[in-house]
Order: sequence, then structure tokens, then C-alpha cells
Amino acid sequence: MTTPAAALPVLPVGADNRSIVERVNALIRWFNRPDLFIPSYAADTGTGAAYAIAPSSDVKQYEVGQIYEFQAAHANTIGNPTLAVQGLPAGTITRINGTALSLGDIPAGPVAVICTSTTPTFALLTPCNNVGATTFLGSDIVLNNPGLFFNGPNTGSVGASGQTWLLIAGGVIDSPAAATTGEFAIYNGTADIAAMTGVGPNAQWPAIATMATVVTLSGPTTFTLRAKGNSGNAVLRTTGLSTTPNKSTFITAVRLA
Repeated sequence: MTTPAAALPVLPVGADNRSIVERVNALIRWFNRPDLFIPSYAADTGTGAAYAIAPSSDVKQYEVGQIYEFQAAHANTIGNPTLAVQGLPAGTITRINGTALSLGDIPAGPVAVICTSTTPTFALLTPCNNVGATTFLGSDIVLNNPGLFFNGPNTGSVGASGQTWLLIAGGVIDSPAAATTGEFAIYNGTADIAAMTGVGPNAQWPAIATMATVVTLSGPTTFTLRAKGNSGNAVLRTTGLSTTPNKSTFITAVRLA
């Protein structure tokens, strides 16, 4: 390991003995800080949302700017996981801008964080993937209840309070017997946050709609694509219009901030 070079203390011209002693003592104290030069890598031994590493018994305190690397035993399952180093108090791990993590931002594998305060807090240096959830219906669905929404594919629970997410959804409805009007909506569990109507002018001509909206979450949320047709023959398609099966009707969530 390469030891960082220490800057020699600068003494003013005509420095007295007291000034010289103070600067020499400061330099000695600096060189006697073994925690500045110790290995920072260790395997994670924590459980659940609490990561824990013990790289060296020489770690005595946290310092802003210290970087810790560890082999995470598991991905984070909440937005505010913690890290404790060498038995010191645990601190929350955030994104580099201080916002909460998404689930899975810390992967099971190599991770690097930087200490941002001695409270402590840490910021994740490992690149975060934008968490996305794209789901498709497994088979075509006959919408037997005209005028009533069918709850189609959903994202599963994503995000945390204060996060900004982009929701994109698309749907295809057709009918073998008549022209079709299809209605689609992105539903957040309480209300429709985006809606669109598609019209198929003739039998077998599909009603197609694609929607997108940006939302700020108040907590983890499951978003659902809902669809309804205007006849009992209306079919919500996952095949057709797509060269790959089961991809015509979908919903995707991507974190923006």
C-alpha cells in the first residue's frame, strides 16, 4: 500500500521555539494516526438492512472523506440501509446527492462508500442502476366485463418517499367482432395518475395506447396498468403487434431522482 505523503509544516521566518515545537508535534500526531493508512476493505458480516465490516482494529473513529470498500453479502431491501465499521456506531448509506437509495442500489457484491459526516453518514460511490420494472401479461385476456377495468401487469413495490419516478405503460386491445374502444390507466393503488383511450376503427383493428407520467412518491408504491374494452369480445393482447410474445402490454418504472 502506498502511504500518502504528509505536507511538511510551514514555519514562518524567525519562528520561535514554541512555534517550532507546535508544528513538529502536529506532524508527529499525524504520523501516529494508523487509521489513516489501514486497509479499508472487508467482507460484510451484517444482516438485513445493516451492513457491518471490520477491516482493521486500527479503525478508531470515522473521518469525513474516508472510503470503505466491502463485499456486500446481500442487496439492500430498504431505502435507508446502514453501515457500521469496526464496531463503531452505524450510519445511514445514501446516494451521492444525499437522497434515499432504491431497493437493490447496493448489489450483492463489491461496494464502495465515502464517509460524509462523522455522525456518521455514508454516500454510495458504486454506480446505482435506475430501478426499472417491466412486466407483461402471460397470455391474452378476454375482458368479459365491458366498462370495468381489468387490473393488468404491475411494477411491484418500487421507490421511497421523496423519490421521482417515470412511469411508462402501453396496452393493446382488439375485438374479433366489432370496432374496439380501449381505455387504459396507470393506477397507483389509490387513483389513476395517467389515462388514455385508443380506438380501433374496425374489427380486428387494435386500440393502442401508450402513456407516460412523472411522479414524486410519498412512499413505496405499486403501479398497475389497468385496461377496459367496450364489448365482451374485447381482448387485452400480450401477443400480436410484437415480434416477441408477451410484450404488447406492459408497465415500466424508472427512477429519475
